[in-house]
Amino acid sequence: MNVESIFIQEPKNGAQKIIGIFLGSPLCFSDTILKIADGEINCMQFTRLEDISDLEQIRHTASVEQRGSIRNILIDESMLEAVCKDFSELQNNFPNAQFALAFRQHQNARHLMTLATEQSELRQVSLLPMHLEVDRWLSILRLLVCGEHYVPSELMVPQQQEVPAASHEHSRSPASDAPKEHSANNDAMEHHQSVHLTEREIQVLRSAAEGKPNKIIAEELRLSPHTIKLHMHHLMAKLGVHNRTEAAIWFFDHQHEVAGS
Repeated sequence: MNVESIFIQEPKNGAQKIIGIFLGSPLCFSDTILKIADGEINCMQFTRLEDISDLEQIRHTASVEQRGSIRNILIDESMLEAVCKDFSELQNNFPNAQFALAFRQHQNARHLMTLATEQSELRQVSLLPMHLEVDRWLSILRLLVCGEHYVPSELMVPQQQEVPAASHEHSRSPASDAPKEHSANNDAMEHHQSVHLTEREIQVLRSAAEGKPNKIIAEELRLSPHTIKLHMHHLMAKLGVHNRTEAAIWFFDHQHEVAGS
C-alpha cells in the first residue's frame, strides 16, 4: 500500500488528524475491526499496515510532523519477535506513539512480559486482548488512545507451575488409558459448559438464530451494523463455530441454558 495515504488532512481546518495503526494482516485485524474503531473513536483515524517494513517506509518518507501524529501502534502477536528485536529504534522513529501487543493467545502476552524483564523498554508496551466482547475491547482501546498503559489483571498473577509428566509415569491409573475419543468428548462438554456470553451477545445471537440480517439486528438494538458484525465475530470465537448457521444450531441446542443465565 502507499503508506503516505494514511496522512489525511482534516477537511475543516487542515489540521493533521492523529493516527492509530493496526500492524498485522487482514486476518488479524479485519476491515470490521477498523470500521468499529473509526466509528467509535472519532478523535483518531485508524489504518492497517500489513508488515513491519511499512513502518520503515514511513520513517523514510514521512515528515517529522507526520510521524509525530501517529499516537498508537497496535501490533499483532505474530510480529512480536520482530518488533521486540528493534523496539528501541521503533520508539525513536515514532516518539509520540504508544505501543500495544494485540493478543489472542495468553502465552504470547506472557512471553512479552518475560522479555520485558530483560529489555526494560518493553515494559512500556500495553496488552490489548482481542478475544473480549466488543464493549470491553473498546473500553481498553479508548484507554490506550488516551495514553494509558494497560495489562489485564489475570496476567499479573504468576502462572501456576505445571507438574512434570515424568512424575506421573509410575502412578498412572487404568482410567488414564481410556480412549482419546472419550477425552475429546469431555473436552467438548467442558467447553460448552464454560462458554460465557454477555447479555448483548445473547441478544445478537438470538436474533441471528431467528434469521435476521445484521442491518435489522442493528436497528432493533440501536447499534451500528459494524458493531453487530464484531459481536458476531466475538461470540462465534467463544462458541468455537465457523459461521452463523453453526452459531444458530448452538443457540437452539443451548437456548434453555442461555435463557437461564
